[in-house]
Amino acid sequence: MDSNLAPNDGCASGVSYRYNVWSGRACGATDNTAVSLGFLDPASLNLHLAAGAAAINAGDPGSYPAQDMDGQARPMGGTPDAGADEEG
Repeated sequence: MDSNLAPNDGCASGVSYRYNVWSGRACGATDNTAVSLGFLDPASLNLHLAAGAAAINAGDPGSYPAQDMDGQARPMGGTPDAGADEEG
């Protein structure tokens, strides 16, 4: 699992975890944890990143799609953001 942004309450054996941001426990050495995932409005399924979200510049610097979910170029900042949205 690489560069995801999600809640996590457990890690599966035999799975490689890299550059994820979890609102629970980290599974890999490059994973991060955050109290809040930093979505703008998850209740209405607005999963764009809010300014200051832990996922910003937290994705895999060596492997990422060229565009985010809105067709915006990646990365906008120094490294790609974790998750489907690129905030910068």
